[in-house]
Formats: sequence, structure tokens, C-alpha cells
Amino acid sequence: MNEAVFMEYIGFKSTTQGRVYRFRVRFTSLDSRNYTVTIASEVFVSHRLNYQDGPHVCSSRLRRELTANPEVPSGTDFLISEKEINDR
Repeated sequence: MNEAVFMEYIGFKSTTQGRVYRFRVRFTSLDSRNYTVTIASEVFVSHRLNYQDGPHVCSSRLRRELTANPEVPSGTDFLISEKEINDR
């Protein structure tokens, strides 16, 4: 993922499993993709992560994923693991 990539946080949706954070990533003017990153409700309920920190944790994970593999298709959903939260 190069420096010119624009990542936009476009909101979240609460589900029974957790919070699903939505992002739009523009690689070029013709290549815009949507991704979601989910954090389980238990992570927030157990106070291991504040709701306010959710977008930052998710955008950091998404940036790491896209840096490792810029060809990740639009619509891919990533899940924040318990280990990621514990390692913060």
C-alpha cells in the first residue's frame, strides 16, 4: 500500500456479534474498495477496549492487511482477534 492511498472511515453498525466498522479505500481515482473490520462485543463489554478506540484499532489492522497484500478484494471483512486486543 503506497502513501497516496486514501482510507476513509465511513461508520459502524452494531450487530449481535459486535461492531462492524466500514472503510472505503481509494488506491487510485479508478480503484475504490470497501472493507469491514469487526470487533466482538465481548471486547467492549469486558472493558479491554473503549468504543472510542474501535475505529483506530480497525484502521490500523486494515492498513497492515493492505500493506501486506494490496490486492485484497473489495467486500473483504476482517476480524480483530482476542490476541490483537491483548497485545495492544
